[in-house]
Amino acid sequence: MNRYPEARPFDCFDNDQAGRIYGLRMLSLLEHIPININRTEDGLLVVESKNRSVTLESDRPFRVQLQEQLSSRYKVRQWLPPKAFKDWNDCLLHKPMEVKADNLKQDQINNLAKRRNAGPKL
Repeated sequence: MNRYPEARPFDCFDNDQAGRIYGLRMLSLLEHIPININRTEDGLLVVESKNRSVTLESDRPFRVQLQEQLSSRYKVRQWLPPKAFKDWNDCLLHKPMEVKADNLKQDQINNLAKRRNAGPKL
């Protein structure tokens, strides 16, 4: 980052827990801060760095929580995959999500009429 002062770091990892931990590791490498990440018995993540301990909440981005507690020189942004893809792996492999078309109201009425007419006749 010193060589290219105008460069902006982006977190492009997946949004699952493993990807979020990779984002924390990227931030620590970028800032030259050694961190230790542990999981508690409750399943929460605890990050230890600079003689501080930060417990991370799973409903907020880990990177943002860590930057609130530790000083950071760089603002790391998150770059989400395009809306047609679940994550960056699917984007690279060009595997878009299947789009389920909504049934039209008339289709729903026709299907209901078929099911009613298909029942036993009295």
